Amino acid sequence: MILHPVDQAMHIGGTVQFSVTATGNGATYHWQTDTGQGFISMNNGGQYSGVATPVLSVSSLSMANQGQRFRCIVTLRSCKEISNDAAIRIALDADTLAEIPVIMLYPNPNSGVFTIRLNQAYPFEDLRVRDMLGRDMPIQYRRESDEIRIQSASLEKGNYTVSIKVAGSAVSKVFTVE
Repeated sequence: MILHPVDQAMHIGGTVQFSVTATGNGATYHWQTDTGQGFISMNNGGQYSGVATPVLSVSSLSMANQGQRFRCIVTLRSCKEISNDAAIRIALDADTLAEIPVIMLYPNPNSGVFTIRLNQAYPFEDLRVRDMLGRDMPIQYRRESDEIRIQSASLEKGNYTVSIKVAGSAVSKVFTVE
């Protein structure tokens, strides 16, 4: 195999293509996918076309495709080779983040511990709390799986913004300490 497929990034609703290049005439191709349960063979239909060609197309992308992996089995005469695998990464722009609930913050208002529930489709990178003047506030927080618990006892009464960096973009919520 000369060229293996590479990871592809695209916005929701878009189409990506994965391709392989093999040497020799008469090669056959069959694409497989892994959505987290191991690689399985694919059929044309729905989002998928080109499963028996060197170029696989995946259309109408959604968050369900985030991290989905693909590889191709190339057979030439009695030789079979499996390509490296490649993944879909859903590109997150401001419009996408605004439409999909990335975080939920509750209870709000509160005077003790706030809980932030993260959408697990987004990788958590960083968290900051700022007052309404934009100053960073020293806070303590604890991460547990898809939840973050923020201790607000050290904050004075008032409104604050929590900004969470997910997948390279910041998502903010306002909360009130009573």
